[in-house]
This record gives sequence, C-alpha cells and structure tokens, in this order.
Amino acid sequence: MFLGKLILEEKIAFLKIAHLVAISDGILESNEQQILDQYAQEMNLRDELDNLKGGAILGNSPAIIPITSTPKMVNAISALISKSDTNNYSSQENLEDSDFFSRKPEDRNFIEEVGNLIPIFKSSISRKILLLEVMAIIYANNQYHPEQEEIIKFILDAFELSPYLVTVYTEWAKTVLSTYKQGEALINL
Repeated sequence: MFLGKLILEEKIAFLKIAHLVAISDGILESNEQQILDQYAQEMNLRDELDNLKGGAILGNSPAIIPITSTPKMVNAISALISKSDTNNYSSQENLEDSDFFSRKPEDRNFIEEVGNLIPIFKSSISRKILLLEVMAIIYANNQYHPEQEEIIKFILDAFELSPYLVTVYTEWAKTVLSTYKQGEALINL
C-alpha cells in the first residue's frame, strides 16, 4: 500500500526482507507467496524479481551507504559484520545476491541477512513502511511465529522504533488482510 514511496534500492531490500520473514518459520505458504507477488507488482518489481531469481545483477546502481543510522543500528550491524568475518560489506552486494531466493531456510541466518539489508532504509518514513508492510506478511497465515517475532524485535531495536508500533501495525495489517479477503469474495460472487 505504501511501498511506492520507497526508492528502488529500498524496494528491492524490502522484497528480500519480506521474503525472509515469510520463510523464517521454514515454510513459504501460498498466501504468503501471494502477498509477496502483490508487493512486487505494487512496486513494479516483477522484472527485477524475475532477474533476481534468475541470477541477473541490478545494473549500475551506486553502492548505498547508511546516512541516518542510529547508534543501536551501527552497533547491531557492526556486530553482524564482525561475526560474518567480512571486511568488504556493501549494501549493493546484498541487493545483487543472485541466489537469494533459492537458498533453503535451514541454510540461512535470518537476523544476519535482515541486518545486512536494513541500512538501506535511511529515512524514518521508509523504516516505518518496512515494518508496517512486513506485518501483513506475518499475519498472512494468521500466525506470528517466534522466528518472525525475533526478526521484528531486531528491526525495532536497530531502527530504535517503539514496540508499540508493532501493536498498532498488527491491527492495521489484520484489517487490511481481512478487507482484501472480503473484496476477493465479492469479486467471486
């Protein structure tokens, strides 16, 4: 709903984070896939999504450097970078990860992968859009799995956002999902 307000790099990072949240419980359910497809369509990323799945690299986008990082974000990301023993971290590299969608859930470190993507979200608005829209993925199957909760807590901490937002955004996501299901039912009368 608000994903059009993101810049291209944020859109791609959002799609990846939404995918990570969806599969973090070990299963990508059809209703989660449907929402991911709708997100890609909303952001005009169908071609980019297909390119990412097919291993293509994203053109000549400049490397992204976090500008408005909070101290907690810097600490969280620094800890992740030192853990992964990588001295050449680049947000652009994370956008160009050609096997991103093909890796199995059991072969992933979800917090580390999300941590590598969130510095791309520079503004307070884009950070809140990320959280708001991810809540719809979480409740697509009417369950808030512990793995998803861990990712949300990580995002809240890194962005220094109030946990209260999760409560408010959850209610919004449930309402939007319910309204969408009602609309589909009306169309199919």
